[in-house]
Amino acid sequence: MKKREAQKGDYSAKKWITFSSLVVVLSLICWGVWAGVEKISDSGRKITIGLQNMPTSLDMRTTWNPNAQRVLLQNVYQGLLIRNDQNEVAPGLASGWSESDNGLLYTFQLRKTFFSDGKRVNAEDVIWSIETLVREKYPGYMDFAGVSAFSAPGPYTVQIHLSHPNPELLWYLAGPSSIIIEPNKYNYQGLPVGAGPYVFSSQGPQSITLTRNRYYWHKPYYSTVVFKYFSSSSKELSALEDGSIQGALDLASSPSDAASFNINRGVSSKIVTLIFNDHPSSLMSDLKARRSMRLLIDKEQVISASGGLGLTVGGPVPRLDPGYEDLTGEFPYNQKEGKASMDYYYNKTFTLAYRNSLVKKAAQSIKSQLAAVGIKLEIYKLTPDQWTNDVVNSMKYDMALYISGGSHTLGTWVSGDAWWGWDSPQADQVYHQAILSPNYGTYTEGMSQTARLVASGQPADWLYQMQLLGVWDKGISGEPQNLTDYCVPVFNLKG
Repeated sequence: MKKREAQKGDYSAKKWITFSSLVVVLSLICWGVWAGVEKISDSGRKITIGLQNMPTSLDMRTTWNPNAQRVLLQNVYQGLLIRNDQNEVAPGLASGWSESDNGLLYTFQLRKTFFSDGKRVNAEDVIWSIETLVREKYPGYMDFAGVSAFSAPGPYTVQIHLSHPNPELLWYLAGPSSIIIEPNKYNYQGLPVGAGPYVFSSQGPQSITLTRNRYYWHKPYYSTVVFKYFSSSSKELSALEDGSIQGALDLASSPSDAASFNINRGVSSKIVTLIFNDHPSSLMSDLKARRSMRLLIDKEQVISASGGLGLTVGGPVPRLDPGYEDLTGEFPYNQKEGKASMDYYYNKTFTLAYRNSLVKKAAQSIKSQLAAVGIKLEIYKLTPDQWTNDVVNSMKYDMALYISGGSHTLGTWVSGDAWWGWDSPQADQVYHQAILSPNYGTYTEGMSQTARLVASGQPADWLYQMQLLGVWDKGISGEPQNLTDYCVPVFNLKG
């Protein structure tokens, strides 16, 4: 059995207690208010963090709700595992886990930790949370498609039995589909009752306030965390500079006095992608045309035109994902070679559709670059309904600019079920062999092989992986840097 446990920190009980402390404990027991855990005193420390796009609902269980997920996941709700800043799984409500050699059994040991109302988290809570998700078909229920059964050998031990190996299961167990909730106490719109380090306290017109969960196994530095929402990056930046907030995410630019702040450039898992229409009615159904188009587009120019927050990737797997390789060298910018192979499209006009305003400048950069070599490109900004009709259903485009991915979404490129329609039987076979492997090394190598096969088929040009700008007051440490468009964990903050 392969075994993983949490690292031991500075949370062990003191070897002795004073007589006065003993008296206090006995008094609490006599009065019936000792809840079986250490109740942590409030330090009074507070931090305010700027964001954009305030959630309209706090329900992240029954609907896909990324804005609520950003502030509630890992903070108010946790699963058996969490994802760290490098997108790796780490202990959460479970202190550790073991895996059988055949990849069909995972065993988790729960910490001595509690829901925010004081009830200790047990194995039945874990099993009920996941089984209810699957039965009700809440978002993410397919994450557990290969699970055959759950069992509880003890009150604080959970076992997950699989019908086939799934090296991605641990990653799913650290995601939003796997939050552990107290049975019959999940309030879809009101006060969430979770088992994370913080408790939902209040919601204002433009803010959400969390306070420390005094029953959590580890004491966060800040007793109060306020997420304050702004309508623009400039307003958020002004609030940071005048001191009304101490950290800011979702920024488009750095403060003018950069030396006064800690500035981080993390990565999102999202990739700005130029999809090629592989349908015979499109000019881009020709593999030679797709290859030439990739050679003609300078990704660094696209990044610069889009504000400078981006990193080239060259393939469908983002940084921090298993199997990532920098594939930009496979199709480097080569204007001369690209133009020579596009000569047979002389006097043809290509079309490019997009719907997200975030990629408007990227579209304009592509048009400008192609115009410089005599290729005509017409750009169309589509409404959501137009996008569904013209792009997804009717395929009336040559190219479509799209923000693709998210972490662990390589499978969408090989299934043939995505709206762009491209598939590869060879890539599909390699991918499915990898996700059925009990060996994690074999799995990651399979992801790399799949990505290379997809990139060589050239269904798209992966222009750049989006970056995330975070700015914090000097002296603050433990700030999240990567994937903060997915989740903003605050329990490691100090300063």
